[in-house]
Amino acid sequence: MTLHNINRTQEATEAMLLDSFPATFYNSGRMNIRPLFSAHTIADALPALAEAVAAQLGVDEPVRAFILLNGGMWFGCDLLRLLPPRFLAGTLRVSSYGAETKSSGKLAWHDPVPDCRGERVLLIDDILDTGLTLRNVARTLLDAGARSVHTVVAVDKKERRLDDYEADFSLFTVESGFLVGYGMDWGGLYRNLPYIGVAEPDDGAAAGRTGMPCEAK
Repeated sequence: MTLHNINRTQEATEAMLLDSFPATFYNSGRMNIRPLFSAHTIADALPALAEAVAAQLGVDEPVRAFILLNGGMWFGCDLLRLLPPRFLAGTLRVSSYGAETKSSGKLAWHDPVPDCRGERVLLIDDILDTGLTLRNVARTLLDAGARSVHTVVAVDKKERRLDDYEADFSLFTVESGFLVGYGMDWGGLYRNLPYIGVAEPDDGAAAGRTGMPCEAK
């Protein structure tokens, strides 16, 4: 067997292990990632969530559905494929930055605030963490004249919530842990993992990320 084939076999084996054994740790060289929700678990949970969103928002009139970039892209695309055609897809790019993993509480809009006067809006994001991003985006759209704003996230994480803001819908709920994959990142890395994992940095990764701005949700 050639070295190329050996490497491909090893990669396929690692992918199978990550998707099949939630307790297995994968050492990426910068951190250990323990799979929490596999790609199969995510796929199995999505239809029920889409049904709940469609049931509450209805299908008789349009809903402006905005994916918050970059993190919400993976979850948002998967969810919108399962929603009725009257959910009109769009994107918004906003960020809230602070030192390390602490939010400054200041929201920066990198796209113009969309004109949603009189319209119903669905905001789609990867994670509800501090709650600052979704709360502030929803408030901005309501102040700009949106008739209603609903929110849906892949993960509702309770540990760092700064107020009592809650998403209307969530795929999964967890209490704590630094999550990566399925849109969630560590300084821009690991977003494209097909599963959701808990990241535990090694000493080198922890030192390397000091002062790195990160998006606080």
